[in-house]
This record gives sequence, C-alpha cells and structure tokens, in this order.
Amino acid sequence: MRYKKGFTLIELLVVVAIISLLSSIVFASLSGGRDKAKDANVKANLNNARTIAAFYYDTNGNYGPVTSVCAGVFFLSPSMSAINVSMFNATGTGDYCVSNSTNYAYGHALKTNSAFGWCVDSNGSSKQVTTATLAALTSASPVCP
Repeated sequence: MRYKKGFTLIELLVVVAIISLLSSIVFASLSGGRDKAKDANVKANLNNARTIAAFYYDTNGNYGPVTSVCAGVFFLSPSMSAINVSMFNATGTGDYCVSNSTNYAYGHALKTNSAFGWCVDSNGSSKQVTTATLAALTSASPVCP
C-alpha cells in the first residue's frame, strides 16, 4: 500500500479558517487598547502642559493672554514659542483652552468616548469631565469643575 505525502485541500482550508478566526479575535481585542493608549497620551500631554504653564507663570508672573479659544495654539511656553494643538491631533478638534492672567484650564476629548474629556487647570486639578463641561469653560472662570 502506498501513502501519499502532503495535505489534502480540505485539511489546508480548515487550517486557514482556524487561523483567520483566531486572528480576527486577536485584532478585535487589540483595537480597544489603541484607543486607551491614545487617551493615556492625551492625559500625559495635558499633564506636561500643566508643568509648562507653571514654568511660564514662574518666569512671567501670569498665565499669558486672555483667551477663550485654542485658535491653533495651545498656549505660550516660557520661551514664548507657540505650542500647537497638533500635540493632540492634526485638526485641533476636541481641544478646549481658556485662560486669563491668573488662571487657566485646558482640556481635550478622549478617544474611547467622545462624550468625555480630560481637563487640567491652574489649581492642580486633573480629571475626567464631560465634553459639554469643557465646551462651557470661560476665561472669566477658567477652572475644571
């Protein structure tokens, strides 16, 4: 009796089907991790912005000009060079910036749920709030609620 070496077409198709099923499960579970990493990046950038704002205040005695919109610039650094909102994304959508000479509040929408955002302010607050709350920030009272 002679045995043929190799695999049949059915065996190969079953193996390909199993591999594709397993890979789709893995990719589905990893996609949520990317958004969480983007949220962590937003939070880290805002915390870094708080540090830079503290340096600016120590150097100049204020938090810069009064503003109620980001207008393409997140805020001014101690060297007076503009820091672009592209540290969060290229379009600047989802960014919230308000300041007066004594206080500031900066925020950005989160990637995992756009109804929420992260807010930091001159009082040291760093917390999650709704994007409606971020949109309601004013230069008259720039603090995270």
